Amino acid sequence: MARLTGKAAIITGGAKGSGLSTAQLLVQEGAKVVIADLDEQGGQKAIDAIGRDKAVLVAQDVAKEDSWEPVFSATRDKFGEAMYW
Repeated sequence: MARLTGKAAIITGGAKGSGLSTAQLLVQEGAKVVIADLDEQGGQKAIDAIGRDKAVLVAQDVAKEDSWEPVFSATRDKFGEAMYW
């Protein structure tokens, strides 16, 4: 199924565990994903597993307010003006 084609999602903590599982499920449904995580090594492995054409990693500490704009910018830069949620 491709219910999410044309959509992009930001997944915090997406390098492993439930965040990675969520990212993989969203990609299976046609979405593109931005994985936001402090674990850059794990994030790179996740991006490799998902596919670099479908996912991008942004190192981010969600507790720091000024770390959010780079996540939004990376989403727009990688996936254009796709609707993200």
